[in-house]
Amino acid sequence: MVRRPSQDRIAVALSVGLLASLLNLNIHAQSYPAQYVATVWQTEQGLPQNSVHAIVQDQEGYLWLGTWGGLARFDGVRFKVFGSADIPGLGSGRILALYRSRSGALWIGTRDGSVTRWENGVAVTYGERDGLPGRLVNSIREDREGTVWINASGGVARFTGAGLERYAAHHGRAVSQFYLQAQDGSMWFRSGDEIVRFGADGSMAALRGGFLVHEARDGSVWVALQDPRRLVRYYQGEFRDVLLPPIRRRQWAGQYREQGVLAMATDTDGELLLLTADGLIRVVGGSLSPPETLAPAGNADDLPKVLSLMVDREGNRWVGTLATGLFRFRPAPLSAFGKDEGLSDSLFQTVFQDSEGRVWLGGDSLYWFDGRQFHLFPGLVDVRAIAQTRNGDLWFGGSGGLYRWRSGELSRFRIDAPAVNAIHEDRDGAIWVVAPSYERPGGLYRFRNEKFEHIAADVHRIAEDKDGGLWLASRQGLERMHGGKTVLYKQPLFPVPDLYPDSTGTFWIANYGEGLVRFRDGNFKSITTRNGLPNETPVALLDDGKGSLWVSSDRNIFRHSLKELNDFADGKASSISPVSYGIAEGMRSSECDAGSPGVWKTKDGRIWFPTIRGVVAIDPDAGSRQPPTVVLEEAWANNIMLGRGGRSSAPAGNNTFDFHFTATSLSAADKQRFKYRLEPFDKEWVDAGARRTAHYTNMVPGEYTFHVIAANSFGIWSEKGAVMRFVLQPHYYQTNLFYAFCTIAFFGLLWAAYQYRLRQLQRAFNMRLEERVGERTRIARELHDTLLQSFQGSLYRFQAARNLFSRRPEEAIKTLESAITSAEDALAEGRDAIRNLRVAEGERRLEDLLTSAGQELRATPDGNAQPAIFQVTVEGQPRPMSPLLQDEVYRIAREVLRNAFQHAAARRIEAAVQYDPDLFRLRIRDDGKGIDPKVLEEGARPGHWGLPGIRERAKQIGVRLQVWSESGAGTEIELTVPASAAYAGSAHQRRFGLFRIKKQAL
Repeated sequence: MVRRPSQDRIAVALSVGLLASLLNLNIHAQSYPAQYVATVWQTEQGLPQNSVHAIVQDQEGYLWLGTWGGLARFDGVRFKVFGSADIPGLGSGRILALYRSRSGALWIGTRDGSVTRWENGVAVTYGERDGLPGRLVNSIREDREGTVWINASGGVARFTGAGLERYAAHHGRAVSQFYLQAQDGSMWFRSGDEIVRFGADGSMAALRGGFLVHEARDGSVWVALQDPRRLVRYYQGEFRDVLLPPIRRRQWAGQYREQGVLAMATDTDGELLLLTADGLIRVVGGSLSPPETLAPAGNADDLPKVLSLMVDREGNRWVGTLATGLFRFRPAPLSAFGKDEGLSDSLFQTVFQDSEGRVWLGGDSLYWFDGRQFHLFPGLVDVRAIAQTRNGDLWFGGSGGLYRWRSGELSRFRIDAPAVNAIHEDRDGAIWVVAPSYERPGGLYRFRNEKFEHIAADVHRIAEDKDGGLWLASRQGLERMHGGKTVLYKQPLFPVPDLYPDSTGTFWIANYGEGLVRFRDGNFKSITTRNGLPNETPVALLDDGKGSLWVSSDRNIFRHSLKELNDFADGKASSISPVSYGIAEGMRSSECDAGSPGVWKTKDGRIWFPTIRGVVAIDPDAGSRQPPTVVLEEAWANNIMLGRGGRSSAPAGNNTFDFHFTATSLSAADKQRFKYRLEPFDKEWVDAGARRTAHYTNMVPGEYTFHVIAANSFGIWSEKGAVMRFVLQPHYYQTNLFYAFCTIAFFGLLWAAYQYRLRQLQRAFNMRLEERVGERTRIARELHDTLLQSFQGSLYRFQAARNLFSRRPEEAIKTLESAITSAEDALAEGRDAIRNLRVAEGERRLEDLLTSAGQELRATPDGNAQPAIFQVTVEGQPRPMSPLLQDEVYRIAREVLRNAFQHAAARRIEAAVQYDPDLFRLRIRDDGKGIDPKVLEEGARPGHWGLPGIRERAKQIGVRLQVWSESGAGTEIELTVPASAAYAGSAHQRRFGLFRIKKQAL
């Protein structure tokens, strides 16, 4: 926002007659001459060489440029130079002629004796040996039948489909250059120093001189001569001279000294364009339009020399020059008015159109527009506000106070404030004036009875809603006055250059320095640069009635879709995408200042903005409405090129993707925006902004589809864009078959582990069950061998004693005592069996247990006169044994010792315990009567279970048991156990600790 110190009050010194005469001038239909925005590219910007001899546009929208530095392709931002590595067979890099045929082939003519036809990636080059007439290819053209003609330094050749064919004469007349085939079928050639028309009916017409020939939309053929004023038109069988307009200001030069028309081209609407030294002339209906200014950079002493002219499909004018580069003249979407249209080169703040169609422009001075020129309204300066009441009065406000123009009379009203910033008439006809002040009362005034009354202070802007309520913007927020009631909506707002209700009743607030604010339903929502706003210094707002909100600022002008703004404010969108206007669009200054109104839509639909250097009128419908053509230039998977002549699949492991794309909208390519999406990786579009690349890493194998779309500088998005599908092949271990195999193997291992564990539990259960059954069997054996047999003998003795009482009492008493002794022995044996079940032996060492057992058995009477001597020996370092194993070994040893003490009739019994690192060994031997070999062979004595019980127990715990015995030579029994199973805490037990602990817990 421009801020200036207050100026002295101005005085009105104009007569009513003078003002009336000024305003009575005729108002013309508003005229907006074509204006262009010039841009130049030279080698510093990537152009391979500064002389551009030929320009064509291909079907994708690329611009192809022929220079002596090579063939260049241009997308509006980047140049890519093509050489023989890109186009095999391209004979030379010095390009003089380019042509794109209707079939899509690009023809390339050089100055070194070659012409190349490049189509679908296949290039064929023709030289003098192939029919090219000369080394210098001047131009390439095509007739209406699709035949391509090559004009070379030595004559003409045409392409027959199989190759080149020299064409020396037409209808018997020698020809040296082909120009065109007209709509009427006539063929135009150069023959000697004449331009010759060969009619389809066999007629012939010639014109001496001439070097440029082009057909207009109406079928007439125009010939440019080497004459600064002369142009010839052939139409309806006649050559007629057409005079070129005199040169007002020379801007361009030609290759020849006396050259009026420098180049010819066809416009987007089919009309003929002539580039002259004075600018661009359109040929419409046989008439020449006034020259349109095409002002290149440079000075009058060094004018660019024109080599080529081309109009692209967006209407941009491209001019190739000799040594000064490539020029683009983009049709401006606006008209800028300044000194040439009668304005002073000063600040303007407000613009307004009155009921009679005059456009008023206020600022340092006051001007009005008659449709062609601006006129100064004398006597008023520093005008910041303009309004017209329903009765036709015009009101002007500024630092000099308030003025009313009524019926040819200008009246001045004084207000106790530095300046008037806004004037508003409400629906009841009351006039409200905003004149803020920080030193005087200032604020809001109402006009009544030809006087102003002060209503409120600290008011910066005023607006009216559709219900007639007045809204006031102040430092505290927004205040609504209606029906004698006032409601304040608090929100820090300062300063507020503009307050605007759109067509839906939503208020938009230009909060200078803080961005744009929406007020709806009592809620404020700020929109700033973080959300996509171009800047945070808006000064004026306008709803154009077509769904857009226009905003001027102190940096540029921009417009937003109201739907997009509301979607963002409602949380339905994350950002906004404005369309901006500035120097690149033709503004002479992009800085705007605050006024009331600071923007105005005139009756012809244009939107006017005052700037600090004149005023601009923007056509909202100007600019390209066509979506840009999106081209996916390259796609790579690591170093593998995909698509566009490459592969549609990438080998396994190439999981880094790179995409290079562009859009061939050449008007303002630097303002294009892109979005892309790689399916199925991306769920939403990725906003790339102006970036033209996409990069992905660590991608998994699968099928992919890459989409890219673009928007031009006016926000028009391409619907289709560019699409490429490809496949990243998997490694064998990334295939579904491999995953299925792994899944099956995994569940197979789980099943095997489950089965193993189940069998383990079953074995453990069976062992416990076998232990219990074995224990019962042992008890049964011991009871059978000891207690039952003893009781059976006792019964026999008791029976014998009973039978002897009557006959031999003394003998009966002895027999009875023997029976009692036998019963006591049976009770002792029973106690021994119970002790074997209940005594926990695991807390003592095996050698100690064996010693105790031997002492107990030695003290038990067995009928021998002298009990056997018992000895326990220990070899090696004693080690703790597994408790369960020690218990089982002890029971086996005790049974062996009991049999030795009671049945072997031995004099000496020994037990040897040996602790070896790799083996545990227990030997028990006696010097008794031994075991009958038959019993050893059969495994047991009939009716006895001692020896079978020992073998069964040894087998159950997995130990090795050996028995040696001979009659009369004693008996030796050896028991061995591997250290890994015998000793507690061995490595084997630790390795399978999980299973062993669970097994012991059963």
